[in-house]
Amino acid sequence: MPNKTMENYWLQELEEPLPRLELPYDRLSDRAQSDRGSVVAINVEHDRMAQIKAYLLLQQADVQTLLLSCQFVLLHKLTGDRDIMIGFEPEMNVISNETLPNRIGLPIRINLHEGISFSGLLRQVAEKRALGLHNSRFLYEELATKFDLQQSGLEEALYSSMFRYIDSSFFQNTSNDASLPIVLQCHIDEHDNQLQMIYDATLFRTETIEAYMRYYLYILDQVLNDLQLDLASIGLLSEQEIEESLLASCVLQADNESSRLMTHEQFERQASLIPEAPALIYKRQTMTYRELNTRANRLARTLRADGVMPDQIVVLIADRSPELLIGILAVLKAGAAYLAIDPAFPEERKQFMLEDSGCRYLLVQRDLKGDIDAERIWYLDEESNYVEDDRDLEPVSETSNLAYVIYTSGSTGRPKGIMIEHRGLVRFFAGFAAQLPLKPGQRILGLATVSFDIFIVETLLPLSLGMTIVLASEEEKNDPSRLSDLLTEEQVDVLQLTPSRYKWWSAQTGATKAFSSLSLLMIGAEPLTPSIWQSLKTCLSPSARLFNLYGPTETTVWASAQEVTEEQHPITIGCGLAGVPFLVMNAEGQLQPDGVPGELYIGGPGLGRGYMNRPDLTEAAFVQHRYRMDEKLYRTGDIVRKLHDGEFLYIGRRDFQVKIRGFRIEMGEIEQVLLLYPGIREAVIHTIPIVRQDELALCAYIVAEEQLDATKLRQYLTDKLPAYMIPSYMMSLDAIPLTPTGKVDRKSLPDPTKHPTGILQNFLSGEEQDNEPQNEQETVLFAVWEKLLGHRAFHRNQPFFEAGGSSIMIIRLCSQLEQAGWKLKVEDMFRHQTIARTAPLMKRTASEHQEWSLFSGTIEGKVEFIRPQQAYLAKAWPGTIGRVYDYSMVYRPGGFDERILAIALSRVMERHDALRIGYFTKGNEVIQYNQGMFTPLYKFDRSELPTDQPIISYMVQMLEEADRRRSRFSDWRLEAHLFKGNAGDYLALMGDPLVMDAASWTILKDDLSSAYKQAEASTDIRFPAKTNSFQLYARIMKEQERDHNSNQYHDDRIHRTMHRYKISMGAELSGFLLSSFANESDESFVENILAHSLLQALAEERSDERAHIRLDGRSTDTPGLNYSRTIGRMDQILTVALNQYAFAPDRPVHEIAIVGEKLLTDDAENTTPTRLLVRMDKLSVALPDLEVIQDYQQPTGQYDIEGFFCKSGSEVYVAFDYVHGEDLAKIRQLADRVLRLMQDVASWYK
Repeated sequence: MPNKTMENYWLQELEEPLPRLELPYDRLSDRAQSDRGSVVAINVEHDRMAQIKAYLLLQQADVQTLLLSCQFVLLHKLTGDRDIMIGFEPEMNVISNETLPNRIGLPIRINLHEGISFSGLLRQVAEKRALGLHNSRFLYEELATKFDLQQSGLEEALYSSMFRYIDSSFFQNTSNDASLPIVLQCHIDEHDNQLQMIYDATLFRTETIEAYMRYYLYILDQVLNDLQLDLASIGLLSEQEIEESLLASCVLQADNESSRLMTHEQFERQASLIPEAPALIYKRQTMTYRELNTRANRLARTLRADGVMPDQIVVLIADRSPELLIGILAVLKAGAAYLAIDPAFPEERKQFMLEDSGCRYLLVQRDLKGDIDAERIWYLDEESNYVEDDRDLEPVSETSNLAYVIYTSGSTGRPKGIMIEHRGLVRFFAGFAAQLPLKPGQRILGLATVSFDIFIVETLLPLSLGMTIVLASEEEKNDPSRLSDLLTEEQVDVLQLTPSRYKWWSAQTGATKAFSSLSLLMIGAEPLTPSIWQSLKTCLSPSARLFNLYGPTETTVWASAQEVTEEQHPITIGCGLAGVPFLVMNAEGQLQPDGVPGELYIGGPGLGRGYMNRPDLTEAAFVQHRYRMDEKLYRTGDIVRKLHDGEFLYIGRRDFQVKIRGFRIEMGEIEQVLLLYPGIREAVIHTIPIVRQDELALCAYIVAEEQLDATKLRQYLTDKLPAYMIPSYMMSLDAIPLTPTGKVDRKSLPDPTKHPTGILQNFLSGEEQDNEPQNEQETVLFAVWEKLLGHRAFHRNQPFFEAGGSSIMIIRLCSQLEQAGWKLKVEDMFRHQTIARTAPLMKRTASEHQEWSLFSGTIEGKVEFIRPQQAYLAKAWPGTIGRVYDYSMVYRPGGFDERILAIALSRVMERHDALRIGYFTKGNEVIQYNQGMFTPLYKFDRSELPTDQPIISYMVQMLEEADRRRSRFSDWRLEAHLFKGNAGDYLALMGDPLVMDAASWTILKDDLSSAYKQAEASTDIRFPAKTNSFQLYARIMKEQERDHNSNQYHDDRIHRTMHRYKISMGAELSGFLLSSFANESDESFVENILAHSLLQALAEERSDERAHIRLDGRSTDTPGLNYSRTIGRMDQILTVALNQYAFAPDRPVHEIAIVGEKLLTDDAENTTPTRLLVRMDKLSVALPDLEVIQDYQQPTGQYDIEGFFCKSGSEVYVAFDYVHGEDLAKIRQLADRVLRLMQDVASWYK
């Protein structure tokens, strides 16, 4: 019978906390399946067996102990854990079934402490085996009862791996059932030596277990070859495997002209190519590339003349304005490096950065200088610092010189300055631009603060690519509503955010609706969680692309960029950009195999020079490459693992550095600052998960010698630290909980969200707490505060941040107030913070939306014909091209309610005056005018779908028959055809191209979707405020045409006839193009291929140095007026010119397609006559729950040749509409050239 001694042994051996082995699974599983076991087996060679016997003789050990010890080493190397428990199932002939009536593996628990040798481990395992067997009569049931475990789950509760040594008489009959994730099964005798690894196939891939078996044998070989081997020296990879892994990590960087130019030189190159293109938009004012470049040149000459040289640092202090960018460019052009200091930083922090950097030169706006002193000071806002000579300067800096210094949080209580060289920026620009769909002409929002290195992605990077920066002002960047307006008004299509910034933005209801116009969203600086990804999908358009970004400041901004798609699970950080090797190392600095977690090390030319004036920190972080002695690596402190597809999965941090709202924070720095405050004896900073916000918050735990004044303490921290480093919560403790080893027991720290009585008021001294609301506004505020904060431990005069709030919560607070019928400005909440101060600023609000009735839609009268309409009327429709209306057909599986659809359509027609335009003739003149509400608004037809023929072809046939019966000036601008089917309904909307461009279709579908959903919910139909009318737009455009005498549409073009020629791309090229649409999720990708191929084909045909084509798009830029939600024909043709030198077959299309782009208005003088148009219509935007089936849009008829893609079945064609009289042979020759060039492009990608 078992005795008390046995019980005490197991009570001590299984003392809490029990080790939980975190194996790196390939996939997650609920482990509820049966028959999930698989096995990988290997035979042990006779030579290795001879080594084993010799080793055992020297060590006086048995084979079971040796093999079990190697299993402990394997699990330690796979997980990094040192406290490990393995179930040991002894040989059948050692212990009988009577001893263990319900056999389980004996728990063998080993602590692989630092410095242990393998021989020491071997002795420890032998001792634990003997003790376990000796005390094994403590029965299974008693063990389960004692530890309150179910008998059926006891093994999994104790360990995740087992070791079995099987007698030869049992070996062939053992089961492959995987009751645990991994079981190592061994049999070794004179005749048969085999190792088997039984594994749970729902958790591991076969290739992973095969690799584990290789690692196990390699561990065994290392042990057999070195009697004095210590645990730290044992690796998992052989020298050959290490070399193969290192080679695989080296992604070569393309060597092109841009990659050899420094940042400011790349900007100068763009300024020479596109001088009049917009470089910067700030507060609705535009600076061209020429203006920005010449302004920076004039300041740079002053800096250089006053002695600024390479590797010298110029401190730059400026608010968010063009002067900030001018200053940065001027410093780089002068040859120096810049250190940009955020004016919002506390004075003490600014002073430290100035002193630590050895500031000799200061470039500052006069009102921000304060008491700062320097050897030489220049004022950005003094014209005397801008000389007359505005030419580009001769470069004096090299890629090895400093480009900038940026300060980040430091664990010692002081921020540390990271020095980045030009070579790092050059590497980053080249690798990032190659990975992401960035191209000239795009508009990117400048949102990040200058003290955050991702500011470079929104400023210097786009300037090197010919993009336009839309710089948000200080007021705009703190207000999500104003930011959304900025996105819409300035037509921003590229945006960079941190996850926290997105949550802040999305906290205001409807604020992220403007995201639907984005073509590219970049998100990084914090882990991208699945919940954020799901939220982002709801506000991005289906064609938008999302990239998850990762990178420490020390390796120059971003080190990787991974596109996030529906198919991707889990969300990864991808792999290193071109020229950026990623290596995963264990605690001993050994390379980890694929799939095994470890610390991420980053190499390549992007590595910074080090930390300013901190050689100790530099040496610790920028370490010698273990396998390449002439290279350095940066230790990121991030734990990752490389997946089997080559991408890296972020797991967490190895230290106490965290990222909150995108800012990297050393918690030790905050602790050091707190410990300097009088009366604080101990301080610990810890992160608290705020589940409902899916984010982290900082909490300060303080042991004080006396009662502290919370207001004074908060002010002290505000003076010392940036706002993002100030804890959201503070708690007073009698003592900091410690572990038995004397370390802070962070698991025992109380959660402030669950212990509100410990928050803040323990620090309040003598202040009378006023906890009751004084009026209706305060009552509302108290309720909303409590809902957001999750506690009631606050008072009327307590600042919101002090009560545990955050900037994200402020946005939510204002949004919830608005839902309750009250308006409180975000800036007022930031400024005044307390309930008592913000309540008087609240105002009752009416809805900002308008409900459109018959009365509100009464815009009537004549509408001027404008040029896009005249161009459309200038063509005829013979043969296969002949169509009167465009159409879009959508499918709804649940069908449409005809009554609700009729209501929604009527409201949309009432809202948009252009859809009520009619026509009549007066002599030879056609007049268009806005009809009133008394006429039929639209035409509606309904039919049943047949069951005996293909429904799509049937519907297209019906629509084309209706189109053939239609006259040019019919009564309706919009017709709706509803096809009813058993499996859902199809709605075809047919619109008149005279009043609808591509943007109009988007507006129509958006408003129809909104109206239908509101009517379906039996609520009043409300739309956003109505924008200016098409009638007004047409009148203004007509006046401008008269002023410029630029009407190009003469009567002799009225009777032009258009024909169409098309050529098939073939099955292979068609497949490439269609998959590009699907995989790139970028509607402009294939269009750029076409545009580039046409440009090159024209250049070859004409032997011109330059070729021109024209792209169609919408232009509604009229000062003081808003046409963003106006339906009407407002498209405009823009000219694109491409330099001959850009035609390089060895470079990807998305880099060369629009190189040298120059956008010119149709009226621009000295423009090469253009005879070819490329239609770049956007993809259709579908209603929610709808699938776009087919769209048809016509040629403009405005140009002699119009090129575009079309698709029939699974085959793609390049097609040309050309005017009657054009030489068909030349058209065919042009088409053949395009086809050949596109085949070259496809070959490049393959």
